[in-house]
Amino acid sequence: MTELVKQMEKTSKLKGKSKKGKKSKIDDSDDDDESAKDAKKALKKVKKMIGEDDDEKPKKKKKAKKDDEEEEEPAAEADVKTLTKKAPIAKSLSATKSSKAASSTSGIKNIQKSLENLKNTVKVTSKEGPEDEEDDASGDDEDTGSTVVARDGSGNFSAGTITATLTGQASTIASQANSATITAASTNTANQIVLRDANGSFAANVVTALSTSAQYADIAEMYSSDHPHEPGTVLEFGGEAEVKRSSQDASPRVAGVVSTKPAHLMNNKQGGVAVALVGRVPTHVVGPVRKGDLMVATSDGRARAEANPAMGTVIGKALEDFDDAQGTIEVVVGRL
Repeated sequence: MTELVKQMEKTSKLKGKSKKGKKSKIDDSDDDDESAKDAKKALKKVKKMIGEDDDEKPKKKKKAKKDDEEEEEPAAEADVKTLTKKAPIAKSLSATKSSKAASSTSGIKNIQKSLENLKNTVKVTSKEGPEDEEDDASGDDEDTGSTVVARDGSGNFSAGTITATLTGQASTIASQANSATITAASTNTANQIVLRDANGSFAANVVTALSTSAQYADIAEMYSSDHPHEPGTVLEFGGEAEVKRSSQDASPRVAGVVSTKPAHLMNNKQGGVAVALVGRVPTHVVGPVRKGDLMVATSDGRARAEANPAMGTVIGKALEDFDDAQGTIEVVVGRL
């Protein structure tokens, strides 16, 4: 670019000198004047594009140039007078200048053509610095290396490894590729995240927590039994195992009632039956029974009301009135 500017400056000065030579009676053609003007315009345009406009040059330099031109004019006039006296030499000089003008015109045309090509192929920079280039900001939502991340139409994107500080809560975890699989279960399964079942429940081995409420009412303990017994059956200590169904009326060996849904079950690893020790329990009874009656065992695994029970024979107190022969009512066990 610098070489092009120098060439155009040289051509412009040549045409400027040719123009001032009119005073010496060696006339150049009008086309040469137009060519000189075109050359100056082209030069000014190029300088403006590259930030070297003549207006930015120091005033002292312009003044020095003007003084040089003024000095050139008298010198040119003296030369012309000398050449006029020597016609053959003047004629030869005129021909030489015409040849130079033609060559200059051809050079200007070439420069103008180069300028047009320059506009289309070269990106000109200014003094302040290069123009901003458009960065390739294209991206995609796939796991593609060296590519800007772009969300898809749903606002999602995929990536290999994301290093970030995450806050908030995730609504769902669909999958996690290239890493440990996240699994969860509602059963008592080791090394798995706890997942509630459809009822909101889950199973666990040991839970360390502060319990402030319970869904059910009684506290029970597991005891080995000679036979399976249904909830509500009155048991006594004895038989081949630890407990059996009561077989003596008002038995002093009474153990308790088989729990239906204990609020807390102790010794749950042991097989057998859960015997309610404290709390309200559905109990098989024979009537009649009045609310608050003391209840003792019967010989067939039920309970009945007793006005004056012996020490150690009381199961608990009735919570309901009952007038039928047999049935099930709630009894508060452990109350004497």
